[in-house]
Amino acid sequence: MGESLKAAFPEIPIEKPESIRTVIGTIDDVAFLRTAIFSYWRWRCKLEWGAINDDETREWMLIAFERLIEITKD
Repeated sequence: MGESLKAAFPEIPIEKPESIRTVIGTIDDVAFLRTAIFSYWRWRCKLEWGAINDDETREWMLIAFERLIEITKD
């Protein structure tokens, strides 16, 4: 899982959808969020193979991509 995302929010289990939901509004850096999404996806694909289609992964990705859409509208 992305170390930069963990470092930015060390007090919460950032890989959980309910956790990312609590902090996603504070992320305004497109490059940072893009890297976090990519890192999460690679982590789920490589280390947690089989979990890429589960509800938790889907929810996390939707939260992150919705925020990415918000901060790139302009």
